[in-house]
Amino acid sequence: MKAIYIAEPGGPEKLIFGDRPDPVAGAGEVIVRVRGTALNHADLSIRAGRSPTGGLPRILGLDMAGEVASLGAGVTGWKSGDRVVVENRVKCGTCTPGMASLTCFTASTSR
Repeated sequence: MKAIYIAEPGGPEKLIFGDRPDPVAGAGEVIVRVRGTALNHADLSIRAGRSPTGGLPRILGLDMAGEVASLGAGVTGWKSGDRVVVENRVKCGTCTPGMASLTCFTASTSR
């Protein structure tokens, strides 16, 4: 997948547009095809090296919307193509959501 990410803290010159591994939905997870995303204060702190969470490289763009691209085993209440706005504080713990074409989240029936 294509993504905007950082491999080291710094200014805008440290932003990288490139390929990252495609996420794979595990049990109870969905993959979201990201159609819109934005940077917020947390992204700016991460880029500046002031965030204690997660390591690098890191995909920026925590706020996003898109549609369900694929479903992991046991996911109910969702189908491929459903439009979603992501609650980015609930995630699988492996994928890094953000300015990427795909991202992985724990499925919830909240709509």
